[in-house]
Amino acid sequence: MQDIGKSIPYRFRGRNLQHNEKYIQIGLEEDNRVNTITFILDRYYQGIDLNDFDVQLLLTGSFMPEPQADILTVNNGLVKEVDRATITLKWTVTINHTSQKGVGAGQFRFISASEEVWSTDVFGLMVGNSLEVDEVIEALFPSIISNHTARISAFEEALGNIYTKSEINALLDGKVDKVDGKELSTNDFTDDLKSAYDNAVSLAHKHSNKDVIDQITEQTKSEYDEAVEKKHSHINKDVLDAIEAVYTQAEKDKLAGIDENINDRIDAVKTYIDTNFRTKDETYTKDEIYTKDETYTKSEIEVLISNATYVVDTYAEMLAIDNPRNMVS
Repeated sequence: MQDIGKSIPYRFRGRNLQHNEKYIQIGLEEDNRVNTITFILDRYYQGIDLNDFDVQLLLTGSFMPEPQADILTVNNGLVKEVDRATITLKWTVTINHTSQKGVGAGQFRFISASEEVWSTDVFGLMVGNSLEVDEVIEALFPSIISNHTARISAFEEALGNIYTKSEINALLDGKVDKVDGKELSTNDFTDDLKSAYDNAVSLAHKHSNKDVIDQITEQTKSEYDEAVEKKHSHINKDVLDAIEAVYTQAEKDKLAGIDENINDRIDAVKTYIDTNFRTKDETYTKDEIYTKDETYTKSEIEVLISNATYVVDTYAEMLAIDNPRNMVS
């Protein structure tokens, strides 16, 4: 750090406060924007244009709350004006620097992009509780000025642990908002899983019937849905529906059982005939039975049958006999 001057000319606008070669009285307790101090510095130093650098006003003092240090910059407490030969810096003192009476120090520093620093000498500052200089306060100047550099270093170190506005905005831009019902977690979607997923996507619909499936259009699907909707809408649908309505469920069950029981019924008939028609002592011929002149009643026929057996050559022949046309019920 190089010094650029032993003295800093300044103009004071505000209260008629006391100033001497040791200090500048910047205000009274709790003053707020009452006084404006104008510092005038040479623009060029050893051929260097100080306007090419950022400027800071380093402040320390017991008149400020902890940490009793502050750094003002252009547009943040300082106003900068430049002409051909000078740089003018204006500081309007706020209550942040007049919260209580006390002594402090100030120093201007110019910082380049390459971090080379030029600075002024440290100058004294004070805040009183009256227009008269407090002798006790004045006695503290030597120690406060000697401690100025150490206080500024500690303050800058503390600032290093504080986010700036731009840093906070950058963090907010990258923030992930919390969604109700979901938890924030790490990204566990590995390269292997991504590779497997990409492979599955590339192979989608590459099966043997892909050509068939690809030909299914919205029109095809619509035609299929229409066909399903119209099933059984043929010309004889009413006839089939009527047949369905004629038979009761009991009748359907009875008809369904005919095929299953028909053989049993035939066997029962054969057994009945063999038992009742082949054990009689007297035998009538076929001609004798069918040559009667009179008409037989059902009861008479049953008597005749009970007393005689009609013999046929085969069972099939018996089944082929026509019912006598002269029998009545």
